Amino acid sequence: MDTSRMEEFLKLCESMNFTRAARELHLSQSALSKHVSQIEEEIGAALILRSTHEAVLTQEGELTRERFERIVADYGELVRDVGEMQAGMTGRLRVGFIYYGGMECMRPGLSRFVEAHPGVKLDLVSLQPHAIIAGLRSGDLDAGLLMEVPSLASEGFPFARVGSRKLAVIMSKDNPLAEEGALDPSDLEGAHIVMLDADEEYNDTVRSLLKGAGVASWDEVRCPQIDLFPLAVSDDAVFPATSDVPIPTDGTLASVPVGDPPFTIPVGLHYRLDGAGGALTALVGALRSAD
Repeated sequence: MDTSRMEEFLKLCESMNFTRAARELHLSQSALSKHVSQIEEEIGAALILRSTHEAVLTQEGELTRERFERIVADYGELVRDVGEMQAGMTGRLRVGFIYYGGMECMRPGLSRFVEAHPGVKLDLVSLQPHAIIAGLRSGDLDAGLLMEVPSLASEGFPFARVGSRKLAVIMSKDNPLAEEGALDPSDLEGAHIVMLDADEEYNDTVRSLLKGAGVASWDEVRCPQIDLFPLAVSDDAVFPATSDVPIPTDGTLASVPVGDPPFTIPVGLHYRLDGAGGALTALVGALRSAD
């Protein structure tokens, strides 16, 4: 039986009015009545009791309505799933994201993607920037959400901006700048800036931001990795980061925004160009539209 006939029957069941259902289906009333009779003949039972004033479903009609609803829904899912399979909209995508502010950037676009492409399974894992970069290069990740890394783009991992995070400077509460409501970039001229041994690409982003803001010189203080920055921040050493990076709750450090309005760090997806099938392309598009 053609599913279009099932859909006609279901439309009739909504109002139990042949005239109204035929009009909504763009059919003549006689054509709709004929199609219903054909269904009854094929099933072998009367499904609708007709009278001058009303039409009602028989018990067999109620059962048929329930089964038709299930069949039509299943068929619609089949058509969608086959289409997505042919377009590369199935399978699994592995996506890393920075755990300070990354999910906040992705959440709106992820919701749209998951709803539109249920056949694609997403493995989402929060990582430090260097681990995302290593995962992309090794092939363990299909995409990674972090700040823009020019070296990745030149290696075949293009960057699609998703959003941005506010720039702040974390410092000792005893630092005179900690009393400021917002820092001017010139306040960082000649400062001791904490850099990360494990994330040289992140360091390059910070250096680029400082230079872009007009800071000409600074001294670099090294720290093994981002989670250990509180150990490197001292009375005169400060750590530029996004405002999402939490500070210790003991009150020893302060996070002060840079600029008014604030400076921001672009955040987006670096993704595997050689693996940009339909699902990955759709994910990039969904997240980009969230900016």
